[in-house]
Amino acid sequence: EQEKPNCSEIAHLYGMAPPTVARWVYRINASTDGDISVLMDIPNPGRNTRMEEKQMALIRKALKKPPGKAAMKEDKWTGRLLSDYLKQKYNIALKVRMCQRWIRRFEEEKM
Repeated sequence: EQEKPNCSEIAHLYGMAPPTVARWVYRINASTDGDISVLMDIPNPGRNTRMEEKQMALIRKALKKPPGKAAMKEDKWTGRLLSDYLKQKYNIALKVRMCQRWIRRFEEEKM
């Protein structure tokens, strides 16, 4: 009988970290029916924003129109572009990564 691979071997095969594979095995073994759906990530809403409603409204307003209408030279909003725009226009300092999240959030709201 062929020996079953361990978590480290599976992790190496798929280019993942061994603790991740071990966590998956634990989740499957802990489930009542061994269904792999237990591996699906549960959405985590994260912490509440510290931004005021007025600031969020300004971001929404900016993202509703293309950057060109906001006197920016780009065709599409990016985290860097939104960060620069908010700093120049409203003196709101948001990091690029946070701006990327806002862009994604508002795109999802449109759907």
